[in-house]
Amino acid sequence: MIALFVSLNFFLNGDPFSISFATEKGNAAAALAAARRVLDDFVANGPTDAALAQAKANLTGCFPLRFDPNAELTGYLTQMGFGTLPADYFERYPAEVAKLSTDDIKNAWQRRLQAGRLNVITVGAP
Repeated sequence: MIALFVSLNFFLNGDPFSISFATEKGNAAAALAAARRVLDDFVANGPTDAALAQAKANLTGCFPLRFDPNAELTGYLTQMGFGTLPADYFERYPAEVAKLSTDDIKNAWQRRLQAGRLNVITVGAP
């Protein structure tokens, strides 16, 4: 069994992005292969309807928690004031998330991710 602890981070311009995980040293090669299979499948096929529904519920359900404490709210208001977020961001974000389809997600990943341009960095011997 491979234990993966995965985080996925996107950067401001949409690329690059990173996937990172930790596993036991003896599982490193298998874990990396599993991560590549999952990524390749997701890019090729996109999310399932159920996975997208769950992601939408998570993104919109947790959305108000992004503004607690007040320092977080102030950060968003500052971004809105300087134009890096639209003035209607608080209303627009949940509505935009709700409109997304599985094809939208799949097409975005296929446009942005080029499998031949991936770099793999390992810490320790795989």
